[in-house]
Amino acid sequence: MIRFPSIKNSDKIGYAWGYESNSYRNRVAYDAHQFMTYGDGMCQHSPMGNLEPGNTIDFLYSMADHLLKNPADLDIARSGWAYDESVQTIAFLASLHWKEGKTKYYSFGDMKVSSADSKRYDKRWAEIPEYADGTLNAVYRMFLANRGMDLFHQIHLINQICDWFSDSMGSSWSVYGKDCFLWLRELAPGKDEWDCWRPIRDAYSMVDRQIRAHYMTYRLKQWVDQYREAE
Repeated sequence: MIRFPSIKNSDKIGYAWGYESNSYRNRVAYDAHQFMTYGDGMCQHSPMGNLEPGNTIDFLYSMADHLLKNPADLDIARSGWAYDESVQTIAFLASLHWKEGKTKYYSFGDMKVSSADSKRYDKRWAEIPEYADGTLNAVYRMFLANRGMDLFHQIHLINQICDWFSDSMGSSWSVYGKDCFLWLRELAPGKDEWDCWRPIRDAYSMVDRQIRAHYMTYRLKQWVDQYREAE
């Protein structure tokens, strides 16, 4: 576990990232924690608690600052960090479209579609929902219907879906005005979901880029070592 000071609330709290056996499952990020310092440096004066939603942006900026100053901690930061979903799965879910009067089922794991009525009783299959219309909102909701994710993983997923639409279809979708994105208002102030999303996306992307760069540097070293040792 790594611990680091808050940029905006250093007179009150400190932050931590990593597995904590005594902490409740955190809906913001399973590995994100905060504790009371009462201005006493990084001395912990309370039990480790879950990151409060309103501290999310400060947590991410503070974590980015800590990793810039302590790059050796990137190995720990990478543990528990969100991962990319399969682009094939994103493409499959984006291809699903509900049609009135035509009941069809889809398999999230196998990425298949069937109109066979027998699939109704197979737990590996689910009926294509009415909201399935090939948009970011639909793809995002079907991911959540099939996989549990904390909010950091959901931020990561939204970023990835947006990038997929931009790269693969030359189009983009906004998180504005969708009920399933109301949780963004818990993490950042703003007049609407899109207004909240932008600072959250920017803060999250800073840490994500640090971790991605660290991983690629690690992989590059492996490839060079493999080439060096090859006969």
